[in-house]
Amino acid sequence: MPGPDDILQRMLQQNPVVRNNPNNAPILNALERRDAQSGQQLAQNYINTLGMDWNTALQQAKAFLGLP
Repeated sequence: MPGPDDILQRMLQQNPVVRNNPNNAPILNALERRDAQSGQQLAQNYINTLGMDWNTALQQAKAFLGLP
């Protein structure tokens, strides 16, 4: 049975807007390889471009998703 990460990966890969955007290639490659370290580095880079620190971003994500 596919897990949530499999479902997310399939959704992203099948969406032509996501798949055909060259800026998304590193994200899709990290998902395909199940490379958590690369995924975390990409997330950290994105958070830095927003001028946010990791803990603030994590708290905002938890609040958005309704997680404790």
